[in-house]
Amino acid sequence: MLLNAYAFGMLGDIAIVASYVTFAGGILFLILALLGFAHLRRVDTDSVI
Repeated sequence: MLLNAYAFGMLGDIAIVASYVTFAGGILFLILALLGFAHLRRVDTDSVI
């Protein structure tokens, strides 16, 4: 029973780290989206790529 509790504790620790990484990734993509919208407002609509 002790090993089972230890395994679930380790699983919880890994899940906490994964949630931090996911949250940081979400913030990064939010910043990138805001930068994309700011870039969209600055670029001419008539410019050809």
